[in-house]
Amino acid sequence: MASDPPELYAHKLWLGQIEPVGLVVSAPVLVRHGVFVDRYKTVETQTRLRDRFDEAIDFETLTREVLEWPDGLLAGAPGGAALPADLTIALPDYNDTLSPTYAV
Repeated sequence: MASDPPELYAHKLWLGQIEPVGLVVSAPVLVRHGVFVDRYKTVETQTRLRDRFDEAIDFETLTREVLEWPDGLLAGAPGGAALPADLTIALPDYNDTLSPTYAV
């Protein structure tokens, strides 16, 4: 039995850890389009998270400083888009409304 090339194996590994609900992408398609798993970047992110582990940081700080999400990606955050109104849902049985603080 032939083994998969490392770039294909890496995609199969992380795709196997997610539930195949909604958008589904195959490992061969990711390889064909030059998408790759940057393991060095993953280690850097884990290190930044570990360094901040004892701090109480909010979600916005986590996405910006630890995950290095670009400005404007997080709706509801300063510099980001406004939250779409259709993300707020009324819960009449509970006399309450469910509304996100942020959205991607």
